[in-house]
Amino acid sequence: MDKTTVKCFRTLTGEEVLAEVIEDDGTSITIKNPIAMVMTPSRELAGIPWLPLSSSPQNFTITKAHLTIIYTPNDDVIANYRQQTGGIITAPASVLNQLETQRRGNVMLPHEF
Repeated sequence: MDKTTVKCFRTLTGEEVLAEVIEDDGTSITIKNPIAMVMTPSRELAGIPWLPLSSSPQNFTITKAHLTIIYTPNDDVIANYRQQTGGIITAPASVLNQLETQRRGNVMLPHEF
């Protein structure tokens, strides 16, 4: 697994966690910069530190048996995660395409329809 892979996973207790996976040995994963995803009172999704009482920065190893699912989040979520954790921010392709279209004066090429 790529050392910069951002994944989302759900624990057996129902926590939705976004983190950078730095190792996957098949039975456990080691992550860094974990953020727990929570719903705000205004029904918006927000990230808060997962295990806020731990020393920071720290890697965490989680047994896969304690996870119900591991998946790749969409590009917007990854960009937001990288912004929150101080990583490099890359805009999703859809945003870059919109900016390029605006730069060209809203003229779209045939392959962009």
